[in-house]
Amino acid sequence: MKFVPFVQLALKWGVSSNNNSWTGESNYSDISYTLEDLSGDGIKATRVVWTPVCFDSPETTAIIIPFRRRAANLSVFLNHIHPFLRHQRRRYTIFVIEQVRPETFNKGALMNTGFREAIKTANFTCFIFHDVDLLPEDDRMTYGCEHQPLHMTATIDKFNYKLFYNTSFGGAVAMTRTQFEKTLGYANTYFGWGCEDDDMYSRLGFSNQTLMRRNFTFARYKMMKHVRDTGNEINPKREQKLKHAYQNWRNDTYRNVQYTIQQKKLRYNGLYYHYKVNILYPTLKYSRALA
Repeated sequence: MKFVPFVQLALKWGVSSNNNSWTGESNYSDISYTLEDLSGDGIKATRVVWTPVCFDSPETTAIIIPFRRRAANLSVFLNHIHPFLRHQRRRYTIFVIEQVRPETFNKGALMNTGFREAIKTANFTCFIFHDVDLLPEDDRMTYGCEHQPLHMTATIDKFNYKLFYNTSFGGAVAMTRTQFEKTLGYANTYFGWGCEDDDMYSRLGFSNQTLMRRNFTFARYKMMKHVRDTGNEINPKREQKLKHAYQNWRNDTYRNVQYTIQQKKLRYNGLYYHYKVNILYPTLKYSRALA
C-alpha cells in the first residue's frame, strides 16, 4: 500500500474520455455513470453516481469521509475502495469533506455536513461514514446498509482484530437515511479528538435503535499509519460533555450544523466530490444551551 499520484488514479479508475463510462480493466468494464439533468432545462450538471450496467438493487450509497491533511491516506483509500465497491457491484458516490477552518478539527460536524450535501446531490438510501485510514480486507464485507445501524469496523489490525470495546461505533458505520435522521445526526460541538462516535452510540439508544455488526471473520480492517495532525488534539472536556449527551441531543443535530463551503469540485474524472468547508463555532446563545 503506497501513495499513488491522483492523476494516475484518475486514469486508472476515472471515466473515459467520452465522459460517459469507465473503460478500465476488463473485469469492471460494465461500470458506467451518466450526467443527469438537474435544472430541468436540458442543461447537464455533474451529478455522478457510479452505477453498474444492469443494476437491479434499490440501494444507492453515499460514502462520506471527514478529512484534513491525509493526502497519502486518501490516495491509498481511493485506489483500494473503488475496485472493492465495483467488485461488489455497488451504486455509490464518494464525498470527501475537508475542513479548512477552524484549526481545531470537528469530525462530527464534517459528517453532518457531508450528509446534508449528499442529499442535495442524489437520492441516496444508504450513508457510510468512513475514516480515511481504514481499509476493508475481505470482500465478504458488503458495503451497504442493514435493518439496524451497522458498525462496520468491528475488528482492526491495530487492536489485534478484536472489538475495541462493546459500545464502539466509530471508524466506519452505515445507516439508512431514516436511521440517521432518527438519531438527529452527529453532535456538532466536539471540537478536537474524541467522543463524537460515543455520542452517536448514545443517540442510537435515545432514538430506540441498536447497532449490529457483521461476522468478525470478515469484518476485518487495516489501519494505515498516520500521525495525528495539529489541531486535532484530545478534547479535555469530551468525557464531561458525553455525560450530558441526552440533555444536548435534540439541540445539537445535523439540522443545525453551521458551515460555509469554500470550494466544491468533482475531482479526478469522477473519483470523488471534494468539499472544502469552514465549520462555524456555535453562537453564544447556542453554546449556552449546550453547556
